[in-house]
Amino acid sequence: TGSGKTFTMEGRVDDQLQSGMIPRAVKQIFESTEALKEKGWTFSFECSYLEIYNESIRDLLASKGDADGKYEIKHIDGRTIVTDLTIFPV
Repeated sequence: TGSGKTFTMEGRVDDQLQSGMIPRAVKQIFESTEALKEKGWTFSFECSYLEIYNESIRDLLASKGDADGKYEIKHIDGRTIVTDLTIFPV
């Protein structure tokens, strides 16, 4: 606690120079997408948002009653997935 992990990941919302890793990465993804649209590329994105706390997985996008579901980490064909997460198109 107090080591700056949350600040490193999130940064300051009101100061673009102090954005964290998450907003910078998302911005870069969407900027690259826009640049590639000019070359005829199309993309679709989906997102899930989870937290691992005290060795438990929590789906941060699940509705209140569903947030305490049973989730498993699986490795399939070189991909790592977490089962039963809520996924939203963005």
